[in-house]
Amino acid sequence: MAVSSSPSWTRKQSYLLTTTQDIPFEPDDLNAVEGVGESQWFWREVPVQQINFGGDNYIALWSPTRYFTSVASAPILAAGWGDKEANSWLSNDTKGGPPSKPEKALATPLTVFEPAIALKLIPKLPESAKPPAVNVARVLNGKARGKYPAPKILQCSVLGESIERAWVEVSTDSVTWKKFGRTVFKAPFVFSIRMEEVPMGFQGKTWARASAADGFENVGHSAAVNLFERKEQ
Repeated sequence: MAVSSSPSWTRKQSYLLTTTQDIPFEPDDLNAVEGVGESQWFWREVPVQQINFGGDNYIALWSPTRYFTSVASAPILAAGWGDKEANSWLSNDTKGGPPSKPEKALATPLTVFEPAIALKLIPKLPESAKPPAVNVARVLNGKARGKYPAPKILQCSVLGESIERAWVEVSTDSVTWKKFGRTVFKAPFVFSIRMEEVPMGFQGKTWARASAADGFENVGHSAAVNLFERKEQ
């Protein structure tokens, strides 16, 4: 997405909103589909200097994924009842980025149905505000699939107000952490980690931790657990 005070955006005004992996899939009556879920809000923090508090803010939403050019495979953007005032537009000039010209951005006005695109303003919280309390309660071995090793199943607890999402992060040095796998938006917070995709760190150790964010974007982390150890022969 990108935000600007006019219907013209630059790369510096653009931010990654979410990945394809985190968008819930629709269920299939005939096939088992991983990652099935309901509609979700996706938020991305932007510098407050990017927001025009004295006037209009134009937000552009697009995807660089070619697979999303078809209605049969693209995510569904939710919408709500509006009125005849046009404050949303469609553009066929994205080409994997925001519209390049204002006249292209405002080419096709939308009325009655307004897309679920919004700015969420978060108040500054006191220093005493606590982030979500996250804990990895159990680490279980899943069922192996063919030639692949058994996945690890992390059962986690998340306590706090207005919990919005939780995810797993991995690290090969317990210092630098990287998000791993899909985001879970509602309890139970259970994560399946495919071990064939997990990088192995020094001395055969790779660490994992669960993280969660609340509605004020406070983020809490669990203690780290070692996913596996390589035994020297």
